[in-house]
Amino acid sequence: MCPLIFATEFLDCGSEALSVSLDVASCDIPPCVVSRGDTFSVSIIFDTDHEVETLIADVTANIGGLSVPWPGFDEDACAYTEPSCPIGVNVVANWTYPVEILPEYPAITTVATFRLLDGDLHDEVCLQVPVTII
Repeated sequence: MCPLIFATEFLDCGSEALSVSLDVASCDIPPCVVSRGDTFSVSIIFDTDHEVETLIADVTANIGGLSVPWPGFDEDACAYTEPSCPIGVNVVANWTYPVEILPEYPAITTVATFRLLDGDLHDEVCLQVPVTII
């Protein structure tokens, strides 16, 4: 029997990792529809091409052509990554984060950009996925 692998389609925007996959809970084909007041899980699995001492999470939404920081994201990506930092060369790591959609967020369709930056501020991971907030 083959294991089932679920992944969400995304646009890579410059990841340096050897491979990257995205899993947004209950979303295989974007736009990912999320409801205000809900929390859902986002997992990014990536294979490092160099040792990663630290990771910084930078999550933004494109609103009116501007890249706006997504409120509430903890920038300490190491705290949500297995294995935790430092991450060795050619290691498959998994960043999993509970995304909270606050009730005061507007109903909008946007493009969310998820970046995991290493200590030199290089994009270990950079991916974009359309999101609709209802």
